[in-house]
Amino acid sequence: MEIPFKHGCYLLRNDRSPIHTGRTEAAILENLAIHTPPWSLHSADLYPIENVAISDALWQAVNEELEPLRLSPGVVVMLYESMPRRVQGVIAAYGRVTSY
Repeated sequence: MEIPFKHGCYLLRNDRSPIHTGRTEAAILENLAIHTPPWSLHSADLYPIENVAISDALWQAVNEELEPLRLSPGVVVMLYESMPRRVQGVIAAYGRVTSY
């Protein structure tokens, strides 16, 4: 298998959960010579992807909140049509916070 890294020296950072540490995964990483350094199991603060990972429940809640917008295209049109005023507001505020 050809690896797309130019210098061949890289490591994989993961949260060491069981799905990332199984025998199959370990064999693949070893075969590809991918190093996984030690990582504290209880340090989510040091695992930046935790801040952007989205759970199925959260995704469902977001979709439920957006559903009325999908059913009311007038809201989207109104927001779209407000863009020139929004841009002018940002320009007038020199990039700072506006009333929008």
